Amino acid sequence: MKTFLLILMPFLLQAQNLLLFDDTWTPKDVKSATLQFFATGDYGLTTSGWVDQSGNGRNMTFTNTPTLGSKGGCPTVILNGTDEYGRLNAFTLNQPETIIIVFQTLTYIDGERIFDGNAGNSMSFLFTDTNALTMYAGANFAGLGIVYGADTWDMHYLVYNGASSKYQKNAGVVSTGNAGTSNAGGFNLGSYNLTTLCSNIEVIAIAIFSGEPNALDKAKLQTYFAGYRDK
Repeated sequence: MKTFLLILMPFLLQAQNLLLFDDTWTPKDVKSATLQFFATGDYGLTTSGWVDQSGNGRNMTFTNTPTLGSKGGCPTVILNGTDEYGRLNAFTLNQPETIIIVFQTLTYIDGERIFDGNAGNSMSFLFTDTNALTMYAGANFAGLGIVYGADTWDMHYLVYNGASSKYQKNAGVVSTGNAGTSNAGGFNLGSYNLTTLCSNIEVIAIAIFSGEPNALDKAKLQTYFAGYRDK
């Protein structure tokens, strides 16, 4: 039996790698949570909006014509930190809610929102004056990693789920804390509530899920979005 397992192990590891690095896999293949919105710079990104690849038709609309940039030949959207933001029409999005976003910080000021829910503070991810990040949906889940400057891209994996909320940057340690119990009811990119507390960030990819993906789906998602971080 031990000999059989030793022979079998390399094939099991190879199969696992194929699952994680399957280049035909996309977030639409996740079965353990419900994909609500999915956008990457290589599909449907213009200065007026971002086409939803989830199949739900929740296309993002931009206000005040943000600039388009590029990372590894893939278009990105640059929000100016003053009055530019993206928004989805309201839809049912209740906790647990999972967000994956790949972006770089250009400049930041305390309180500026990387994203939020349909209403302010319903699913906030924001900068603080302590050079860190905070999740907020009724409670502060603070101290979530260092804010880096231009040319440093990170993949952020966030689960809003009350006292069991989670945050992970890239392949770092998973932090667990209380972000509060407010339901997002939608998604707002780069501002608190329309034109206030806008952030100066450059974004290349986003996915939003109802529910929390299981461990295998999470690993696949992180591999998929790391491809955009590392372009």
